Amino acid sequence: MFLALSLFMFRGFANYANSAFAPDYLAIFTNFFYAASYFHDIS
Repeated sequence: MFLALSLFMFRGFANYANSAFAPDYLAIFTNFFYAASYFHDIS
């Protein structure tokens, strides 16, 4: 019974879609590091 109640409460507070943080927001920063020059195989 406790598990069902805790899952119900978690679902009740999950209705705020505008304030949710998505990991896609970090893609701007990671794209810069991925597109940087690669100097490891210079011969």
